[in-house]
Amino acid sequence: MDERKEIAFDNSLKSKLLDAEIKPPKGTWEAISSRLESKQKPRFLGRRWERPVWVGFCTVCASVAALLLFTPNKQSVKENQLVPMKIAAAGNP
Repeated sequence: MDERKEIAFDNSLKSKLLDAEIKPPKGTWEAISSRLESKQKPRFLGRRWERPVWVGFCTVCASVAALLLFTPNKQSVKENQLVPMKIAAAGNP
């Protein structure tokens, strides 16, 4: 269900039970109240981040980290290119 529909359903269920004066099993009110409170917590950047958002965020971070770790820096590339030249120069008198 959509989050708004769940909240509306919880609120309507609670009001119907109160109107009918039905006493639900112990802990029902706490469960409904905690569900409503958890859905109304402050959200980062004005929205609730769902699982696909976190998966995408972690994928991007891992890609950037791998790129930074496994891309050789320019200095090491230049040194690796100079080694054969040094060997060749040392062998020729």
